[in-house]
Amino acid sequence: MQHLLSSWPQFSGRLKSQKLLLCLDYDGTLTPIVATPGDAVFSEAGRQVLTSLVSLPGILVSVVSGRGVADVKNRVGVGGILYSGNHGLEADGPRASWVHPESWLLRKRMAPLAASLRRGMSAFRGVIVEDKGLTVSVHYRNAEPRELPRAQKVFYKLVDRAVKMGHCVIRQGRKVWEIHPPFDWGKDAFVSKLYHEEAARQGFNLIPIYFGDDRTDEGAFRVVAGRGIAVKVGSSNGNSQALYFLKEPREVLECLRKIRGLRVA
Repeated sequence: MQHLLSSWPQFSGRLKSQKLLLCLDYDGTLTPIVATPGDAVFSEAGRQVLTSLVSLPGILVSVVSGRGVADVKNRVGVGGILYSGNHGLEADGPRASWVHPESWLLRKRMAPLAASLRRGMSAFRGVIVEDKGLTVSVHYRNAEPRELPRAQKVFYKLVDRAVKMGHCVIRQGRKVWEIHPPFDWGKDAFVSKLYHEEAARQGFNLIPIYFGDDRTDEGAFRVVAGRGIAVKVGSSNGNSQALYFLKEPREVLECLRKIRGLRVA
C-alpha cells in the first residue's frame, strides 16, 4: 500500500475536476479507537472540515458506521451528510431516510437476544453489550485477557440457537463480535447502492473515495477500488483491498482539508 498523503500529487488534479463521493467510517477513521465506544468524541476541527466540504458543489459526504444511525448522526453533528448506520442497514440524510426492509422485520428478535447477552456477559469484567436496534455488538477490548476464552465460549453458546434457526449471523470486527441479520448486506452493499444511485443522478464521472480502518470496511474497499480510491486507516501491514493507507484519524482530516483546498483554490 502507498501512503496517500505521500502519493498526493499523483491524483490530486483528478480530484479537483470531478464529482466526488466521500465515504467515511467513524470509529478508528474520523475518531481514534477508544476503550469504551461511548468515549469516541468527534473533534471540533473535524466538524469544521466536514461542514466546509458539504457546502461545496460536486461533493457528497457519507459517514458509513457500524453504530446506529441516530448515534453517529448525533456524534458528527453536521447537516448535509448522508449518515448510514448498522453497517449500511439504515440511512438518514439528504434525499434518503431508509431502513433495509428485511432487517426491519427481524428487529424484534434482536432486543431479547441483546438482553440475554447482557445477562450472560455480565460475568466478564470489561465486556460491553451494545444493542443498536438492527444489530448487536459485544465489545471485548477491555476484557481480562485470561477471561477472554471463557467469554467467547459463553457468547457463542448464547447465540447458537438464534444462529441455527437462521435469525442472525455473527461477524468478527475489531475486538468486537457483531450480530447481524442473516442476509448478505453490509457496508459494501450500501456503498455500491449509493454510488450507482449518485452516478445515475450526477453522471458517471463520479469518483468514490472510502476511508475505513476495520475488516468490516474491506467489502467497501472492493466496491470502490475499481472506480476510485480505497484508503485503509492504520497500519499498512496485512492483507487489504485498499491500495492506499493513512496512519491515523489526524491524517484523514489532513487529507480532507487537502480535498477542500483543491475545490476552493
